[in-house]
Formats: sequence, C-alpha cells, structure tokens
Amino acid sequence: MIYSEDQGIRITAIGAGRYENMAIVYLSLQDVTGANRLTESLDFMDGFGISTEESDMMEMQGFSTKKNLLYFDEVTNTVYLEIQIASDTVISDPLSLGTFLIAFEVENFEHEPVLFSLADISDVDTIPITPHIANMSSTTWGLNGIAEPEEILLPGRLADMPTNTESHWISNIGILDGQLRVQIIRTMEEFGASGGGLSLITPEGEPIYAAFSTHIWLDQEFAPVDLNQYAETYGSSPPYYLDESVFNVNIDTLADYILAFTGRVTRGAEGYWRVVAYTADTASQVIALTNDIWVDGNLYEFMTLTPLGLQVMGEFTADRGPSPEVIYVEIANGLIPLEGGHGSFDAFERRFSLNWQTKSPLDVGMATAIIINDLRIPIT
Repeated sequence: MIYSEDQGIRITAIGAGRYENMAIVYLSLQDVTGANRLTESLDFMDGFGISTEESDMMEMQGFSTKKNLLYFDEVTNTVYLEIQIASDTVISDPLSLGTFLIAFEVENFEHEPVLFSLADISDVDTIPITPHIANMSSTTWGLNGIAEPEEILLPGRLADMPTNTESHWISNIGILDGQLRVQIIRTMEEFGASGGGLSLITPEGEPIYAAFSTHIWLDQEFAPVDLNQYAETYGSSPPYYLDESVFNVNIDTLADYILAFTGRVTRGAEGYWRVVAYTADTASQVIALTNDIWVDGNLYEFMTLTPLGLQVMGEFTADRGPSPEVIYVEIANGLIPLEGGHGSFDAFERRFSLNWQTKSPLDVGMATAIIINDLRIPIT
C-alpha cells in the first residue's frame, strides 16, 4: 500500500510477485481532487521507468511491460491495473516503478465541422518568411514543382476548433494566389490536440484534403523563428507550431464546403510518480525446461514457464533470430495463447533471450505442454 501522489493523482502499489525474470504488480490510480478526471482509457504516455533499487533512478533498459485494466470504479474515480514486467535478467526485490506523464483519456475526432463559414473568405494580410525555416508536406501528391513559400497568412486567432481545448485554434483563413489557405496554430504542450488534419467536406459528404501544407515554428509573439537558433538562444523549443494548408478548389464555390478537423485530443497530467513494490518469493511457481530443442533452425536451450508467461534463451543458427508465429501453453481443456516475443539478441555471440506473456496469470500446475508453431514440447 505504498503510494505516490502528484497533481491530485495518487498511485498505490497494492501487491506484487516475481518469477525469476518476470514480475507482476497491481496498482490503483485515483483522482483525489474530486474532479473525476480518470477514465477507463487511462495510459502512461512515457511508459514506466523501472529499476530494481529503492531509488529515484528510472531505468528502462532490459525491461518490457504490459498493462491490463482490471476494474474502473466510477464512484471513487479509481482505476485498478495489472502491470506485467519481463526482464532480460532475474528480477530482484524491490521493484521501483515511476512515470512522468499520465493520460486520462484520448478523444478522437473524424471530419468534425469547424464552426466557421467559408462564404465570405477573401484576400488577407500576409507576412514574409525565410524559406529555410519552413517545412513542407503533401497529403495528395509529391512536392515536385512546388516552390518553398515566401509568405504566409498573418498569424493570429480567428476561430476555435471543435475540440473544446485551448491547445490549438484556427489562426487565419484567406485567399492567396487564387488558393484557399487555412492556418492552424497549436501549443507545444505534452497534452492537447494532435493530428491537426483539415479537410473540406463537399455537399455530397466527401472530404477534400489539402494539396500541401507549410509548417513553421513561432515564438511567443507568433513570429516565425528558426528552430535551432531559438533552441540555442533560449534552451528550449519554441512555444507554438503553425500549419498552413493549401486547398486547390474553386474559390467561387467556397460557400458550398464545410471546413472539418480530424485528429485527437489527449487530456492528462505531467508530474512525478514513483512507487516501490515489494515482491513475494514465488520461485516455487516456476517450471524450467532445460532440454535442447531445435525450432526452425534455432536452438532453444532453456525455457522458463511462470504464471506470467514464457522465457526462452538459446542460440540462433538460422539467418535471423527466432520469431515463432504461434506459441501456446497447453492445459487439460484447451490452449492458452501467449503474446509478445520481446527480448534481446546478441548478434556477435548469436544468442537470444525472448519473453512471451499471458493475458492473465496462469496456474502453471495445469500446464501439460508448450506448443511452438507445430512443435509440442511436453512438460513432465
């Protein structure tokens, strides 16, 4: 029941167990502010930093994790999670888990109308830019024959996006060189809007995408800046990013189109959470198979089955390391599929160590065999 709290979010270690190179940790996350910000789609944007020391060190090398949602309590706004951990080496006690970015929810938008009429769009003010500070992209064809822009629409704040967030907005819309241009500005925050894909919806409901877009960094005053020069001067990235999309449509019929947004909005909190989980000794729930077994030209020398999955170590003699398409644990009344195949390869020594995990903890006492592709390996 050790917990860590920041930004009104409390993470509590409820229980843990370890099985040689695998471990399982049960966590709860609760919004203690009463704002009920957590949802069933909660996620860790930067993953989990894991170490096997009770310290602030967060070391990801050699670890892989899988997160399972166990239960979401709407009344207390608490999420209960199961975290399965696999390591290249035997896991020691205790486990230290930490994270910096917790995403509460992700909301997706597809061709969501922007509440702004294109009927009265006309020529607008522009500002010159230095071509080398702009990046360009195309959504419909290559950029061959398209010159780097010498000017863009004057950045500002024209209209809100249909996402109910302050992290991006319609900066300007206008006609330039006989083309419709739509400009978006977004803040460079960890959370907020991303994607930013704009389209024009025809009267028939079909989307028309931009022919190409220009991307430019902006300073606090919405002035275009060079990313490298800004970083050298201020030691950080510029606060804003601008996208100006160019649509090749008949500008005399703009009133017939609806401007729409496709993308997503992530809501969450940036902070510092670290909990220490003391794991029980569960070595008795480990089955080790040491028979040398050849599978698709690779030598499986040592296999370890635990309630959390399977670890395989050995030597690869084929052209590439092992990548079995199907792995099951056989029990008396069926097959339990394993997922993953994460691990490490040593090309010089031609050694490998791979891990496959179960969807939920397995009673290893019920296992009768391991099946790799079409090969059945009995457990005796």
